[in-house]
Amino acid sequence: MISSVRRHTVIALLTIALAATPALAKEKNGLALGGEAGHTNTGLSVKYAIGNFHIQLMAGLDFFSPEGIDRIDYTVGATLRFTYALARMLEETNFVVGAGATFDIFNSVENDLTVDVAVTLELLIGVEHFFNDFFSVSGFVGIPIEVLNGRRATKIEDPDTGEITTEVRSGVGWSITGVAWGTGFHFYF
Repeated sequence: MISSVRRHTVIALLTIALAATPALAKEKNGLALGGEAGHTNTGLSVKYAIGNFHIQLMAGLDFFSPEGIDRIDYTVGATLRFTYALARMLEETNFVVGAGATFDIFNSVENDLTVDVAVTLELLIGVEHFFNDFFSVSGFVGIPIEVLNGRRATKIEDPDTGEITTEVRSGVGWSITGVAWGTGFHFYF
């Protein structure tokens, strides 16, 4: 556990470092098209930039085959994300913060149970580096908060007997599901 003095020292140093940044974030205006791979959604991305504020819409389609089961399932996902460039870290690199939501629709039928809808909220920090005025790459980390709506089936194996049971959750709930991460690229017009 980090002591209170250390925690306050780290927070003070980060605040001073951000406050001492002399340059404003690199501003962009207009439309950007690209792609992103991440924790909650992987797919095509459309961004609209208004100065340091960006609105991002992403759509993904994922096919997978569960181990030991002869079928192909799919997930259709859509992400809406808002980011803000706080400061310029290097000549062409912005430090960004953001928040978003991913909506996933699953087709997975097993034992007459359907995993149908999941919503994941994200709180993010990251960087976006511009190689020129038209092309950027980005990376982020953050906290995903999964909100469930609908039915979700989870297989649980008893370590003693090897028996497999199915746990079903219904309704709305939430859980922090690890660490959100992602990387992407965009072409600005």
